[in-house]
Amino acid sequence: MERNKKTFYLTYDGLKEVKKRYFMFKKSRYAKLRNGVPPSFESDTINSDYLFFLQDLEIINKKIEDLKEILENAKIISTPPEKVRNTVSLGAEVVLKNNNNQTERLQIVGTAETDPSKGKISNESPLGKILLGKTVGDRIYSPVAREEKYTIQEISY
Repeated sequence: MERNKKTFYLTYDGLKEVKKRYFMFKKSRYAKLRNGVPPSFESDTINSDYLFFLQDLEIINKKIEDLKEILENAKIISTPPEKVRNTVSLGAEVVLKNNNNQTERLQIVGTAETDPSKGKISNESPLGKILLGKTVGDRIYSPVAREEKYTIQEISY
């Protein structure tokens, strides 16, 4: 029985980055194997270099597997038609103004591309879920405190 596959929403840049990381890990695995496997035993004990080698290889293989799943189930976020670009959806860049008149620019992306340090938040995050479907001028409330936190100033794609 095949499990339900998760769709990974990516921008074009996000797809390029995932592909780059996928091939980087494949090269890393190849280089590790090319350098040879350390002997498994030294005297009567298991060689610690061998154990570290196996752990590293397992981590690299897991990363390759995860990235491959993302690539196989990726869906590119497309720009919505002109008539609905005033609504927040996947791929939107949103400018928010908080109660202190400070602005923050966020982009709504899929989970595989999330990077809060770069202002990229997931459509599945609490704030991402709240922003989806909103328009300029809408007030956003804190999902925890239920108090007004932001006002949407601008939406772009």
